[in-house]
Amino acid sequence: MAIVSTAVESNGWVLAVTGDWPQTGGAWEFNGADRPNGRFLLSGVDQFPLDPKGSPKVVLQVRTAGYDRIGGQAVANAARAMQIVATKVMRLPYPDAKLLNETDNGNGTRTVRLALSKRVPAGASIVQASFGAGWKQGEAATVLTAVANQSVRQVIPVISRWATPSYLPVMGTDDSPNHIGRVDLIVAAEHPEHFGPARNQAVAAVKLTATDGTITKEYWFSEPQTSPAHGDNLRCWGGEIDLSGLNPGLITVHRTMYPWIGEARVSGTGHVASVSGGVGPAHETPLHMIYDPTGSRHGNRRRYVFVDSDSPRVAQADVASVVLHTDIDSARSAPVASKAGNLMVALQAFKNLLVASPTLAPPDANGVSSATRACDYWEIILTDGQAHTVGGAISSAAPHLNPCEGLTIVRGDPAAANPRATTILRASTAYVVQNQRWWFRDLRLELGGAMLFSGSPTSGVGVTERVTLTGRAGFETSTTGIYGSSGSFQNQIVDSDSFAHGNQPSGVLIRNMQRTRIAGGTTLIGVTINREAGTQRTTSAFYLAKDTPDQMIWNCRVYEWPGSLMTVLLGAGLFGNPATMLRLALVNVQLEGQAGDPAHQLGEYSYIQMQDCIWEGCTLLGSRYNWHNEAPMPFVSSGTTVTAGVLNHGLAVGEAVSIAGLLPEAYNGTFTVASVPDVNRFTYVAASEPGAMATYKGGTVKRVAGGPVIPLVRMSLEHNGNCLRNVVFDRNATKQDQWIADGTQTGCWELLYGVGQSSVFRANRGVNSPFDWQYAFDGMGSEADTDYAVQTNPAAYKDYYGLVNDATNSGSGTWGGDYRPSVAKASRLIGKATLAGIDRDIDGQVRGASFAAGAYEADEVVVPEVTLAVVSAVHGHAAGVGVLKWTAGLGPAAAAHAQLVTSPLLLAVPPAAETGGGQRTLVVGFEDRGIAVSGE
Repeated sequence: MAIVSTAVESNGWVLAVTGDWPQTGGAWEFNGADRPNGRFLLSGVDQFPLDPKGSPKVVLQVRTAGYDRIGGQAVANAARAMQIVATKVMRLPYPDAKLLNETDNGNGTRTVRLALSKRVPAGASIVQASFGAGWKQGEAATVLTAVANQSVRQVIPVISRWATPSYLPVMGTDDSPNHIGRVDLIVAAEHPEHFGPARNQAVAAVKLTATDGTITKEYWFSEPQTSPAHGDNLRCWGGEIDLSGLNPGLITVHRTMYPWIGEARVSGTGHVASVSGGVGPAHETPLHMIYDPTGSRHGNRRRYVFVDSDSPRVAQADVASVVLHTDIDSARSAPVASKAGNLMVALQAFKNLLVASPTLAPPDANGVSSATRACDYWEIILTDGQAHTVGGAISSAAPHLNPCEGLTIVRGDPAAANPRATTILRASTAYVVQNQRWWFRDLRLELGGAMLFSGSPTSGVGVTERVTLTGRAGFETSTTGIYGSSGSFQNQIVDSDSFAHGNQPSGVLIRNMQRTRIAGGTTLIGVTINREAGTQRTTSAFYLAKDTPDQMIWNCRVYEWPGSLMTVLLGAGLFGNPATMLRLALVNVQLEGQAGDPAHQLGEYSYIQMQDCIWEGCTLLGSRYNWHNEAPMPFVSSGTTVTAGVLNHGLAVGEAVSIAGLLPEAYNGTFTVASVPDVNRFTYVAASEPGAMATYKGGTVKRVAGGPVIPLVRMSLEHNGNCLRNVVFDRNATKQDQWIADGTQTGCWELLYGVGQSSVFRANRGVNSPFDWQYAFDGMGSEADTDYAVQTNPAAYKDYYGLVNDATNSGSGTWGGDYRPSVAKASRLIGKATLAGIDRDIDGQVRGASFAAGAYEADEVVVPEVTLAVVSAVHGHAAGVGVLKWTAGLGPAAAAHAQLVTSPLLLAVPPAAETGGGQRTLVVGFEDRGIAVSGE
């Protein structure tokens, strides 16, 4: 007996092996408390002991296109190496689910199919396939060098998003020009690598291009950095870019991501002169900066005014007495009677000056036409220690204020110690329609009653930075927000808190935000959701944008949450036309659930499928994740109207159809097609209201006038192309074709066979049916509870993972837990992950060559105490070994940068404001970015 040929089939993850052996005996084994995970047994002997997690018996050496990192840049390499192993021999679909997927070729050979650990990319060369002795019972060792690759599958395109808000200025003065802007972005890729001492690198390099429409500059970044912006020490790609040489005005920044394996991905090209083009849900949206190096475009035209609640200037008639200033110190020291008494008066003062002084409009530049009444980066400063009001409705008359390309700033006094606690802007009964481009900084917004701003903008932009949002007294649970509009207002929220039940805005970017309610947006970074009062708490913690690929949830935590983790606003999808969750990246995310209800239902009772998604470094406890659990019934009814799902039915309105074999009986009979919504659905009217369909098995549809009998099936959802690594579940279940029992549910078989999965941990608490819920293979390096079908009580899993404090309903059930793996408890997660796409965990701890699975590194990894030398504004780098956690003498690790062990410099961090627990964080804004460090 010998292997005659091998080939990777078109789906990229099935290896067809043809040999001259006789028919293989045995049967697929489903059951047993030891959960054998799809062994193909003959008299208790596994016929295919492939041993993928030990000494793999079948190994493919693959060469494919990608990039190397040379000299800090990406260089194309058409022959980058991949090693892929065979994991499980495959079975046939239901009703032959116990039979080996073995084909008699009729020429004395037979072909068996093996599942692979990863997908072989289209166009890749398989230079060698090694078969160890006994890979199939009785087979000798074989090495093949001619292996066909029929794969049509592509590597998951790199998923990335900007972590920096658009429309922040790069601004200086004549005496002190500024050319340096900062760009942060987060990156997820299917095939990360270690690069020497630089561990866990998502991509080979990132290239940024900045253009004014005429001149273009390029910037290369070859490893992640720790961002000093927005107070979160985010580990991300990008960094500082020098815009000198470009023309002042609107600058468009694009990114090109170069993966280790796969094709480069470009966010876009060319200059986007639209002043709203730098915000939006699309992955291709560029970043916009406003470059004003000497202040000649906006800085010299800026005006400042303080709002003082003691000022008598509170009505429109008082505006003429309000004095505007060219610097903030003069505005602060001005007499109270020359200041505005409320926000409306300040805005009206801006407008009056701009109407009277049209020369204050900025000139045309970089494709943006000049605008009258342009108050770009003009500042309204709220006097500290006061509660300020919007004021009366005096600003509704046109013409309105009209920022040209920048934003109008409303902020607390930068001289105040803690304006987020002591400077209040409180909504009232009026709202502002003067402006649709705002930047709120360093204050407390108290909402309720009327929204702050309203209108119908088509291109509104808002940045909320270092702001605390609450409901004002009597409106704590109000749903009135900051903006009310029938247009599109794009929020970008950074380093803020939102503690009101209802008044919590969503945005295209939310970064470093504490919330007590659901969070929505296309890019969610460092969002922590704590206890919420009210019924919304039973909904999803995260709401993603409708029909939007490439969304990212990164470094986010959810505590005390009895609802689901997320909802993808795709709609329900349709029979034959499902909605697709495409390229969602979920990285370093923690869920503390305590309901037992599904934290994520994908393809269960709805036509939603998951494709090319990346889930990495997540600790998801207290609830269950159902992936392709139970596809919807093919027929649904509303009253007596039945919508029938039949793939490519070919029927027309008025044709007669015969339907049989369904329950309830009211679905059956001969009917006239009433409508044809699409090629996969038609409707008819039943004689009586049938209600919910109980069963379709054995059901058929047939044209009365003739034609074939069509068996009715549920639609198979295509869950494929996904990458799942270093993820910890309480429960992650899947139902397959043997559950649906019609042989159609095979579109999710990449999930069934664990393709693209590695270091995944599944406790499978509360599960008592291994026949229905098991994976054939959990993924390379993965572990699953072997007491499957025994432990049905969630409480039996207390300390199953050996965490510092599991406070879910599978642990102590007390909420507010600590989900780091405990060294003292010998956590089974420690050291079980070997590769990630980002070199820090959710707390900023360095990941080495191996580290703990889940969102957190272990709790007791400490480096020796060292003496730090001051090196101003120098960024540290990922350590090549171990995890950096400061000792008590050095302060907490979260506020410090790690450093390469080979680096001659160690970062010292100057004192800054204490944020609790002894931790100090220095927070800088766009005007203070000469300082680029944070910590204690």
